[in-house]
Amino acid sequence: MTNLKMLAYAYILTREKGYPCVFYRDYYEYGLGAQIKKLIQIRKANAYGAANEYTSINDADVYAYSRAGDATHPGLLVMLNDGSTARSKTITTPFKSATLTDKTGNSTATVTTNSAGTGTFPVNARSYSVWVPGAGSTTPPPTGTTAVSFNVTYSGTTTGQDVYVLGSTAQLGAWNTANAIKLSGASYPVWKGTINLTSGTSVQYKYIRKDAAGNVLYEGGTNRSFTPSGTTQTRTETWQ
Repeated sequence: MTNLKMLAYAYILTREKGYPCVFYRDYYEYGLGAQIKKLIQIRKANAYGAANEYTSINDADVYAYSRAGDATHPGLLVMLNDGSTARSKTITTPFKSATLTDKTGNSTATVTTNSAGTGTFPVNARSYSVWVPGAGSTTPPPTGTTAVSFNVTYSGTTTGQDVYVLGSTAQLGAWNTANAIKLSGASYPVWKGTINLTSGTSVQYKYIRKDAAGNVLYEGGTNRSFTPSGTTQTRTETWQ
């Protein structure tokens, strides 16, 4: 139970959205105070910048999530493992040509990423790691935005239904269907919308159909992905 509690705290104390809560008994009575304090310190020092869910590599036991950092905070990569065996995942992170260490101390390994930001990150059984960039040449997170025009062809709507785009970043709703971005059906069956996304930060997304009651239909296939660049960019696609 203690391990599961700490997995939960590692999750909520590093997230981009929401207000984390620490329970008194966990901190003072159940012997978790030192570990929770370390996560709070990590939150203050590293949990900044655009968030990214690695949905293509997450599985039933292992979950990975990153914060890209900003001009004064280096960011982080969280790895959670509720399985009974140690695992590792190869992930393309925002941290290019960097050496990362686990700031929690749960892993003594170091991981060096290549020029694309890709590295193989371990995590112990029923444990968590928060990897942070240190030595190495990290690429400063981008601060500009790209106006991305989404154009998707879909004729499967009826009265009261609309098409939305939903994705991995806050600008695309952070995979929360309540925050998905509604596209215009004025050019039906092409649904259109323009959204400002952070330049240079990879995003994953899908199109969804939603009605006024909140009923949602996701398009099929794997998540779409791209990296916004330049001042404007256009995505012209067909519902999968």
